[in-house]
Amino acid sequence: MRRVGQALLVLLLLAAGGLWWLLATHGGSAWLLQTLAARGAGGTQITIGRVQGRLLGGLNLSALALQGKGFALRIEGLRLDWRPWALLQGRLWIEDLLVDGLAIDYQGQGEASPEQGPPGALQLPLALQLDRLVITHIRYHQGTTRQAIESIMLSLTGSRDQLQVKRLRLRHPRGELGLRGALALTPPFSFDAQLEADAKDRRLGPIHLGSRLTGDLRGLRLKGALERPYRLDFSGTLDYEQGLGFDLNCTWRDLRWPLQGRPAWRSEAGRLQLRGGLDGYEFSLAGDLQGAAAPPLEIALGGQGDRASLRLTSGDIKVLRGRLSPRGELAWSPAPRWRIDLSARAIDPGSYWPGWPGNLQAQARLAGDLEGGQTRLRISLSQLAGRLRGYSIEGGGELQRRIDGWNIPQARFSLGENRLSLKGQIGKRLALEWKLVADDLEQLLPGARGHLQGAGRLRGRPDAPDL
Repeated sequence: MRRVGQALLVLLLLAAGGLWWLLATHGGSAWLLQTLAARGAGGTQITIGRVQGRLLGGLNLSALALQGKGFALRIEGLRLDWRPWALLQGRLWIEDLLVDGLAIDYQGQGEASPEQGPPGALQLPLALQLDRLVITHIRYHQGTTRQAIESIMLSLTGSRDQLQVKRLRLRHPRGELGLRGALALTPPFSFDAQLEADAKDRRLGPIHLGSRLTGDLRGLRLKGALERPYRLDFSGTLDYEQGLGFDLNCTWRDLRWPLQGRPAWRSEAGRLQLRGGLDGYEFSLAGDLQGAAAPPLEIALGGQGDRASLRLTSGDIKVLRGRLSPRGELAWSPAPRWRIDLSARAIDPGSYWPGWPGNLQAQARLAGDLEGGQTRLRISLSQLAGRLRGYSIEGGGELQRRIDGWNIPQARFSLGENRLSLKGQIGKRLALEWKLVADDLEQLLPGARGHLQGAGRLRGRPDAPDL
């Protein structure tokens, strides 16, 4: 028995010595890793160019490559520093995992995966502590898609049923993305995260976005703000249980375009609300709009939409001391088409253009479609009435945009004692007829004198018309 015990002791010492050699020496660690790499894993070929250091700490790998079905992964250099003795306390503690020169080449075609139910618990077998993960010089290639990421930095801890992301930072040539928060590893996988993004655009300048995201597999709640280049505050919810439902709100202050120099358009404040789902939702929009060379507007619009179209069911636009009331539809499936009916009441041009006071009413329709790459458009003015500069004004007509040019079936206008009628075509060839009776030019243009009468036809090419 003594000899058997001694033999077992020798075997244990040899096994411990061998294990120590494999894990705690450079030669043993290199032999073990190269041997495992040569065997591959699940049909994936693994090669390691060079191994330095030891598995128990201070491990360096270079020219690491994985080749599998439809993908190839290459790493120029990898360094691992960890505390193996923390395993005795039930914790995997990685101090540093540094990866440089990560290249991913994916040749797969993206096969659709079968639908699956919600995942079960993803509990960790050990507590996890990752002090620092840094991946630099990342390249991704799939077909015609090529992406380059400067770096990814991650620090996190994990317990049996929760991950705590202390810091996640992604740097891209166009900007940076940062995240911190917590994720539960048991259904319904609730999370609470703080997101920040920074970018630079040639025309917009610096862009900064901050948002808080909370929720689980059933839905998402968000609240945040775009702080630069202008202020946009947003909040709302997304519901995944019954398709994609949403209730979103957005408000803004001091929107302007362009951002550099004097803005051509500006909105001091406004709001947008969306509620419903992709198969049916409601929207409302309210705000002001000011143009450098246009009268200011106060806008309030509302309607419904779905996957194929958007319907404007209510509209009130205050302009020139009067009101515009738009109604209509914009559709993009199965083909783009649009129709807008516009009613104008009590419009006073003199409130913006001095010398042209008035009280105008009008009814108009803008309709069209896009078919075969060609745009067809029809603008109908069914009524123009009221007074302008103290004279009665009336008019109506239609303008059509066809493949071969513009067509005017009939247009007529009168202001005081002056009348104009027009019809014909304008395209590669001209075929236009007009008649003007202006018994008092001062009614048409302040300061003008006399009268003018005439009628004619315009033929030929636009660059060489024949009157």
